[in-house]
Amino acid sequence: MRIKNSSSMMRAMKVSGQKIRQIRKVLGMSTAQLAEKAQVTRQAVESWERDGVGTFSLLEKIANILGVPEKLLMEDDTQP
Repeated sequence: MRIKNSSSMMRAMKVSGQKIRQIRKVLGMSTAQLAEKAQVTRQAVESWERDGVGTFSLLEKIANILGVPEKLLMEDDTQP
């Protein structure tokens, strides 16, 4: 099993912020609504969308709330 280096993981986590915002907007969900479902502040959601998500457990929680697989939030759709 090959483990990605930390820069690859951080890049994936950065992409997750962009994806969270995109999916949240498609669902018609505000930052406040996502925050309420995740039991965090609106500022925390804004931080995720700006800076990405710092842990895989948090990424899993967000994916469950948005109804998407974690992998979708980690993929960079700018690559072929």
